[in-house]
Amino acid sequence: MKSSGNYIQNYVASQPKLAPFVIQALIQVIAKLTKLGWFEVQKDEFVFRDIIADVKRFLQGLSDPGNYHEFCRFLARLKTNYQLGELVLVKEYAEVIGLIANFTITSLQHWEFAPNSVHYLLTLWQRMVASVPFVKSAEPHLLDTYAPEITKAFITSRLESVAIVVRDNLDDPLDDTATVFQQLEQLCTVSRCEYEKTCTLLVQLFDQNAQNYQKLLHSASALPVDVAIQEDM
Repeated sequence: MKSSGNYIQNYVASQPKLAPFVIQALIQVIAKLTKLGWFEVQKDEFVFRDIIADVKRFLQGLSDPGNYHEFCRFLARLKTNYQLGELVLVKEYAEVIGLIANFTITSLQHWEFAPNSVHYLLTLWQRMVASVPFVKSAEPHLLDTYAPEITKAFITSRLESVAIVVRDNLDDPLDDTATVFQQLEQLCTVSRCEYEKTCTLLVQLFDQNAQNYQKLLHSASALPVDVAIQEDM
């Protein structure tokens, strides 16, 4: 596994334009190995450690947008192959989950790029949070720290997108109801990890937008576009 990983890394380094295709091929290999039960047999500490280490390196060096979507798919597969109770035991877990959280938050904030990739990121967090009740290890899973941040990033970024869509007359991604409903179903699980924080956030945002709307309605100098933005929120 380690020698294969080194070979792949060296190949991608020498052929950077082929990196997205290499990652896509690796995703397909992982999917096939999962179906064959290889990961159930190879519950080897060193194999697992190498996979997590590779994820960390990739997150730290991810810069090519061509690799972005395929890596999101890979992250979704990570939870399929390993249980949360196994993940938290890895030495690099705390650092890696923090990197994945930052990666996810940045992706959500840039809502106009690669919207299809969000599905895979939310799939990962949905599966991780859903596994929390079954974790027996005393090691911290840190999802109570990062799940609220993911929830906040999703909600605030969608609210902030309204002004951009209205002012620039763009296609509204929130009009794609099928995608929105799917993402909200995933987010429901993530948001329940720290339900009180989610409720506090929603009330705060609602009150803030309601106050802004009232101010605009009572302002003689309010622009129609600003009123339209607030109404769409």
